[in-house]
Amino acid sequence: MARTASAGAISGCKTTARFKRLRPALREWVSIIQEYVHQSGEPPYFWGSYERVNCGLLAAALWRARIPTLQEFESGRKGQEELGRIDLSLQLGRVICNIEAKMVWPVLGPVADADYLVRRIEESLAEAERGARKYSPFRSEQRLALSFVVPAVQPETYAAARRGTALRQFTSVVQDSALDADIRAWCLPRGTARWEGCHGTRGGSYYYPAVAVLGRLVMKGKRRG
Repeated sequence: MARTASAGAISGCKTTARFKRLRPALREWVSIIQEYVHQSGEPPYFWGSYERVNCGLLAAALWRARIPTLQEFESGRKGQEELGRIDLSLQLGRVICNIEAKMVWPVLGPVADADYLVRRIEESLAEAERGARKYSPFRSEQRLALSFVVPAVQPETYAAARRGTALRQFTSVVQDSALDADIRAWCLPRGTARWEGCHGTRGGSYYYPAVAVLGRLVMKGKRRG
């Protein structure tokens, strides 16, 4: 697996050789997040919102990397007359890659549980894969299951999580080969320690100090693993 950052780095990306053309776009994705944090003061985290918001950010990064991209693209669904909408459709050379995206907000304590993080991310990727399989790809198309992963930390435990290993554990898990992923990128923007988010997995307020995106190819006619 190719990599563009060392383990534990606050931002970076990695891909398999199959998706090496996406590496510039993933680096742009990290850059856009950092720019947003630098310029926007103290807004609610856009990455703490839902997949459509995050797909828009990724689409901007793809266009910056000169990869043609469309959002909410219509496509046929298996066994249904009505068309569905693919979250993102992008072109890599002669291949169209259609993306089904999901969100997951694993709650971090002062010390992160690696097994818990892996399980939550795998569940999100599996849900995206099930969604992607509902669409009927043409011969020149591929399907990609994508998960935006946003760790949520309760304000009362944030200081302990920041002093401890939780955030470093999060970036390590995202890079771990235990996760079956063809693409992965992550970012812990500087200056976010004082920011409070507006969404949470269990209601109420959370801090969202990081965001990652992971994706894997949906194999035709069979499941991975």
